[in-house]
Amino acid sequence: MKGSSSRNIWVTSPELDDEVEVTVYYDWYFEPGRMYLSNGDPGYPDEFEAEITEWEVTDEEQPQWLTDELVQEAFDKEEIEITD
Repeated sequence: MKGSSSRNIWVTSPELDDEVEVTVYYDWYFEPGRMYLSNGDPGYPDEFEAEITEWEVTDEEQPQWLTDELVQEAFDKEEIEITD
């Protein structure tokens, strides 16, 4: 399965006492794992990937401290749901 989705996340400045809400658009891919193969051999785990395609600050101006790297770090900490 694969799809695209979006979600709002909060990104915090590493040096300032500031936080901003960002809408992140991303593509995802999910392949369910299997406990065992049909021949009884051990299976394999779920495979999941999510990649940011675009992001924008929600309802305010983009602060100067906000970078792609900070958005990616905040996104990586999120629990991503698989939705279409």
